[in-house]
Amino acid sequence: MSENVRVRSSTRMQRPRSSPPRSPLTRRPSGVAWLLIVTTAFAAAAPAEDPSTWPELSPPGGGFSIRMPEIPKDQNPAQGVHVFQFTRDQAMWVTSFIALTGDMKKKPAQEYLDELRAAFLQMLPESKLVSSASWSAGGFPGIKCVIDAHAEGQPEYRLKMTGLVTSDRLISFGYSCRKEAFVESAVDSYLATFRLD
Repeated sequence: MSENVRVRSSTRMQRPRSSPPRSPLTRRPSGVAWLLIVTTAFAAAAPAEDPSTWPELSPPGGGFSIRMPEIPKDQNPAQGVHVFQFTRDQAMWVTSFIALTGDMKKKPAQEYLDELRAAFLQMLPESKLVSSASWSAGGFPGIKCVIDAHAEGQPEYRLKMTGLVTSDRLISFGYSCRKEAFVESAVDSYLATFRLD
């Protein structure tokens, strides 16, 4: 997919000026994009803390671990979807996952990764794909994306998202903050706490 692809949201999200955008996959988009496993952090500024000192979230059945400022409870908003959300000040961290079973395992991994990227672009307001590249972890295929989003009347945000498809899981994890505060090295230090079991 070429860079700088701009997608307009069909609805405008009305939120307080200081609030960051929600994770697009905590609500169910069209098609099967809601099946994606998401670990997404949204914040108003780049993290000043050392993420390696945070407690480790390793949800039962998730097949992965990642560090978060605190370990939240499983909200389970939809059947088969597990969501862990923690909010502090202007920051929000969200982790969710779902297992691939039956015919779901037959779908090519790249289709899930394409749907993950498309779901973020669709659900984030006034979104623009800045970059997208392939990567891998544990021998499984993945994707890394940087996306800018801008809700009307609010500052522009930047999201760095990483997706991964294992043999029986869909996983995504990322971090977002105001664009002017986005420090990629700090973001990468958070993303680096992700581990496959």
